[in-house]
Amino acid sequence: MHNEVATIRGQMSAKDSHISQLMTELSRAVATAGEANQLRSQVAVLEARIGTLTRQLSESESGRRLFNELEVTHSSMQRRLAAARASDEIYNSNGGGGGGVGVGGGEGSGGGGVGGDGDASGRGKGGGPRRERERHLPPTGFV
Repeated sequence: MHNEVATIRGQMSAKDSHISQLMTELSRAVATAGEANQLRSQVAVLEARIGTLTRQLSESESGRRLFNELEVTHSSMQRRLAAARASDEIYNSNGGGGGGVGVGGGEGSGGGGVGGDGDASGRGKGGGPRRERERHLPPTGFV
């Protein structure tokens, strides 16, 4: 009987040791689960931030595309304006007289509006007939 008691005590001691080991592992698992929950909440916050940044990036890219389109349009208009001014200067330097039809007295226009330089009879300063340059715009206006 003394031998049976020793065997049972040995088994109980082994089981107690195993239970202690399992309890230690359980406490580690609980701590890890707590960290996992914290990480999940941080991931949710970061995903929301990523969504916001993605939307802002999309808006920024859209704005950049619009800016580039406007810049191209501006450059085109600048070239067309420079060409028109050069054309007016060439025309005016060849004795063209007043400005073009519908053009105000801007740079290089020769200072005339629709009427140009001259009197009401339609004659210019030099006594010859008034010459006006007619401008043709596309039906859609400037591009």
